[in-house]
Amino acid sequence: FNKGPMSDGDRSPRFHLGRTSGADSSSASTPLGVLQQLKAAAGDAERILSLVREAERGQEDPRSMAEVYGVAVDFYGQPQSAQDYEYRDLCVKRMRTLCRTSPSEAREFHNRLRTYTVGRADARMYEARAAMEERLGDTAKAVKMLQEGLKVGAQPAEVLQRVLARLQPQAQQP
Repeated sequence: FNKGPMSDGDRSPRFHLGRTSGADSSSASTPLGVLQQLKAAAGDAERILSLVREAERGQEDPRSMAEVYGVAVDFYGQPQSAQDYEYRDLCVKRMRTLCRTSPSEAREFHNRLRTYTVGRADARMYEARAAMEERLGDTAKAVKMLQEGLKVGAQPAEVLQRVLARLQPQAQQP
């Protein structure tokens, strides 16, 4: 399902932002039916969100949920705007799950989202990335992510400022 290019005036994602590994097979613990239903619901945001909620109730494996979120993001359709909160929530869930399960995929996903307004608007994306970088021992990178989020106007800025105030003294230490 190729969503095609966007016009220059719209900086919303129109290509696959979900799964970054390139694999299209589901893991043994991910119900194949849910993934197929998500794909069949391409462009029907309401149906996709309903399927995601259903998967969240029945699935506890973070890797499986990362795959569900990835397919959901891929097939969501065009976000209405940077204010499409359902899409933003879906991207944040994907990011948070990847931060726990696959740091390299989380970085790739975040890097691609950051090229679009919808990916820069939500402070939770930067907060998740910073928390992952801190957990992995790179406090300087965490600080850089938080500062970038503030610079691009991610909201709510208070979230980023609070974490930044806590991390900056740590980043100063050798």
